[in-house]
Amino acid sequence: MMRNITVGTRCYPLSQQFVIQPYAGLSAMCNVGDKNGRGHMEMISDVHSYQRDYNVSCPRASLAPFVGADIYLFSSLALELQYGFALALDGKTSISTIYDNGNTVYATHSNMHRHNVQIGMKATFPFRFTSGDTNNIFDLIYMALGIYEPDEHKTEKRTVQRRRNLQNVLKSY
Repeated sequence: MMRNITVGTRCYPLSQQFVIQPYAGLSAMCNVGDKNGRGHMEMISDVHSYQRDYNVSCPRASLAPFVGADIYLFSSLALELQYGFALALDGKTSISTIYDNGNTVYATHSNMHRHNVQIGMKATFPFRFTSGDTNNIFDLIYMALGIYEPDEHKTEKRTVQRRRNLQNVLKSY
């Protein structure tokens, strides 16, 4: 099992006024866990059997370029989507398998490069809600209840619009 310490950097090409913030970056990982592992396994049944030997040499270091996007839901909270490809330095895996007591050895080798997909939430500090965030929350709730359309009544003042929406909710019950 690999236990990594990771450091990295990101570059955001767009200004902070955009809701979707794409980025590219590079991270370096250092494996602080076990370096090598070996093992043997067998499976025998009435019909088939196999023997498998494996040897794993975990990389001491990996470099991972990545791309992603932060999608801001509120001014301090974003949905984070990221894809990376870790390039293992000196990592190797070899597996040899023999099926049904045959003489043919099936060999598999890997250099331990790996794909990485991350989905998460990102909070910026100091964490705060602005009046625009509060209005967005109300708009989301109103749209979920079906009593607000984003383009309807743009010229109405917000208090008049909320009063009318509240009356619509009370009438629906």
